[in-house]
Amino acid sequence: MNRFLLTVTVAMLASGSIDAAEHARDAVQLDPDSHQVVFENEHVRVVENLSSAGKTSPMHTHASMLIVSLDLARLKMTVPGGESFIVDLRPGQVMWMDDPEHAWEVLAGQLHVIAVEVKSAAKPD
Repeated sequence: MNRFLLTVTVAMLASGSIDAAEHARDAVQLDPDSHQVVFENEHVRVVENLSSAGKTSPMHTHASMLIVSLDLARLKMTVPGGESFIVDLRPGQVMWMDDPEHAWEVLAGQLHVIAVEVKSAAKPD
């Protein structure tokens, strides 16, 4: 398992049911300039993120999701509690994240990912 996936999996917090506070931290609601919904139904929400070097995104949440990277990028990821780590993405890289909560900064390259949030994969309270 790569360092990113292991670190993110260990550091993530369960999101539980979506209430008003959770909705306010939702990536699409909190950072719509970086997170655009390109498809949604009762099973999934597909979010595209296209961000250049220097762009940041504040602490936010997603449903459990499959991520596909479409470009090269180096990110600084920060999880609740303040721990940060560097993530290098490459085209075609695929990873799974359980109920992620994180902030990020694009350090280099072009962040271009498609995230398929799986609504039924949310962890129970």
